[in-house]
Order: sequence, then structure tokens, then C-alpha cells
Amino acid sequence: MAKLLSQPVVINDLINGGVTLSIDTELTEENKGSENFIEDDYGSATEDDDDYRQMISPWDGSFDELRGQMERVSEHIYKRIKSKGKGEPFPEVGSFRVTVHYNAFEEYEKKPFDSTTLRSAPHQFLLGDVSMLPGVDAAVRTMLEGEESEFVISYQLLYGELGCMPRIRPKSDCLYLIRLVRKEDVGDGDALTKLEDKDRHSYGKVKEKVAQLRTYAKDCVGRKLLSKAIVKYTEAVEALHLCQLDSAEEEDELRNTMIALYTNLALLYNRKDQAKDALRMVNDLRRFCDVTQNAKALYQEGKALHKLGEYSNARKCLKRALELEPNDKNIQAALKELEATVVKHRRVEKTLWSRALGLPGPEQKEAIAEENNEFRQAALAGVLSFVEEETIDTYNLPNTLSDTELSVLKELGEQFNLKLSFDMDNNKKRYKFQKKSKP
Repeated sequence: MAKLLSQPVVINDLINGGVTLSIDTELTEENKGSENFIEDDYGSATEDDDDYRQMISPWDGSFDELRGQMERVSEHIYKRIKSKGKGEPFPEVGSFRVTVHYNAFEEYEKKPFDSTTLRSAPHQFLLGDVSMLPGVDAAVRTMLEGEESEFVISYQLLYGELGCMPRIRPKSDCLYLIRLVRKEDVGDGDALTKLEDKDRHSYGKVKEKVAQLRTYAKDCVGRKLLSKAIVKYTEAVEALHLCQLDSAEEEDELRNTMIALYTNLALLYNRKDQAKDALRMVNDLRRFCDVTQNAKALYQEGKALHKLGEYSNARKCLKRALELEPNDKNIQAALKELEATVVKHRRVEKTLWSRALGLPGPEQKEAIAEENNEFRQAALAGVLSFVEEETIDTYNLPNTLSDTELSVLKELGEQFNLKLSFDMDNNKKRYKFQKKSKP
């Protein structure tokens, strides 16, 4: 049996210098059965009917005869629908990512030269992307989601006059069996740049572009392009801030949009471990809603505070969020994670005090092995508790501190405006933090 292309041919590579065909020689367990059939085995009574039809060409005559049974889409494309789809056709304007399964055959060939079925994975591409074969792109544009169709596509829209030897003959028209699995509107990342200056203060004009930008940003999130999504969401926020509103209805609509945008930005900054920026987004959100009544915002605020070591405030935010959404598993998990962190830091702090008092034991050995960042977190927890407690002005520190630990404490003192000092006791330095007098 002839071997299969391991990746689709990229048309740009074909035009600019050619391509090297990569052939699958190793078979996955999932498709070994089909790949190992020899010519006489095709059509075996034990083979699943659907798989059988997918693995061999549905037409053994000439393509001219087949075109006679198809609908003419254009000069170079003929189509026959095998299974109808649903939904709306592709609009003339817009950007879409499609997911397709396909099998491609040359004339009079039973076996596909390219097949997502044998690769056990669908193919995704953006409509209009120059890397895709123009004939396949044009064929998919005629389909509805869920549709399965056959297309005879002329060589002019595929591999051209030269073909792609040895797999694809010169001037080779091809039969494509395509199933449109899914289509996704990916929006327009440059939508706002297409606004004329005179329209930049018109809420009606701007909101249309913002909708496209939000769709694009959401798609970026799905592809894990978080930084890009943040840029686009931020552009949307900035554009809406410039709008002039003419009615209470527009004010309500803008408020809801801003709430969604700022909440998404807080979420993305948290995913990128930029907790301070996440808190900045939540603070900006307060201009548009009461955050104490917004479970999603409280959840993001709690996560950010957790990362910054502000455990008490983080707990307040997450508990309030859970009151609003008692069945939310994400909030429940965040609270559980927070409590685990607090327990861990208390254990480390207790161990440090045991070291200071000269009490040996397993905890002491474990503390010695802890990395510097763990000491920093434990020290930060103690400092935050001290700062929050208004009735205490002095925080006594362990007697035994390494140079590295002392350096960490000095940094924390500067960060929280605390005075790090020591008293001499039997020729030993006993360190303490003191709150500086407010001017």
C-alpha cells in the first residue's frame, strides 16, 4: 500500500522552492488495522462500513463522469453533498478558524494521498490563510457546520501544472471528501484601527469594533496567546473610555461590557502570575460595579492577594465569593489551596522558632533544607500579620538567623516601612521589627 503524507502540503512552500514530502512509516496502534490492509483486503466483511468508505475512494470512474453528477460551484470546483450540515453559511466578511476532516484522492486511485483519518487528527486552518490550498479553502467556504461533501477540484487550485512528485502527478485534479467539524468566528484583531477618527467617540460605531476585538481576544486565549489577548482587551477598554454616551441604555450597556473586560483582564494577569496587575484591574472594575457583589471579580482578587502573601484579605475575598456562588468548584478549590498555603507557612514559622530555641528534630532538619524563597514567604506572612495588627508595635524575631535570612528581613523592612533593629543580650543580637512613627 502506498504510504501517506504525514503533514498537509503547504502551498507557499510548494510555490517558493518546493517541499520535501514526509511519509508516515510508523503506525499508531489506533490505525494499524487499516494501514496494514493489502489491496485484496479492502472491502473485508469485518471492516466497519464508515471506516471502509473513508479509507478508499468513493468513485472509481473518471472525474468527468463524476462532475456530471455534481453541482457546479465554480469553473474549477464541483460539489456533491453527502450529509447536510446546520447553521448559517460563511459570511462574505469575517475571519473564521475551521476544523475539518478530509481524505484526498487522485483520479483512478483507490487510496488517499492525504488523509486526516489516517493521521487520527483533524486539520485546523484560518479561512483565507495563504498557506492553505486555495481549492480546499474555497470548497470549505461553501459548507455548513457538520456537513460532509465530496469535491472535485481542478489542479489550478491545488498543486498546479507540476504537481508534487512522486505523490501527486502533474496537472492532477483531485477528489476531496471533506467534513466540516467546526467553525469558529475569531474576530478581527485590527478592528479598531479601521475606525475613522470622526467615529472614535461614537459609542454605536466603537461597540461594533469592540465586539470583533473581544472575539479575537477570546480566540487568543484559546490558543494560549495570553499576552496578545491582554493587549486586545486593553485596546477595547481604552476605546470605550473615549466614547460619548447619549442615553441611560448606552450607559448600562457600556458598564456591563467594562465589567466583562476588566474581569477578563484580571483573570489573564493572574494566569501570567502578574498579581499586582490583576489587582489593578479589579480596582478599575470598582468604578463600574460593587465588587463585593461580583463573585468572579472577588475570585480573581482573592487569587491575586494569595499570590502576594496577603492571606487574610485573600480569605475574605474568596469566602465572600463563595457566599455568592456556593457551588462554584473553582472558588472552593482556591480556598482550599489558600488554607494549605497558610498551614504550610505556619509550620515553617514554627520550625524556624524551634531552630531559634535550639530544639532539634525532624522539623528542624526539614527547615534547613527549605529553599530561600520558602523562608521569604514565611517571613512575609509574619510581617503582614504584624502590620495588620494595630495594637502591636514590636515584632520579636528568632534569635538565630543566617546571613541570607537576615538579608530577606532587611528587604521586607524596607518594603513595609519597618525598622529592623536589635538588642544585645549576653553578647548576642536579638533582632526585632518596629513600626516607624507616622509623620
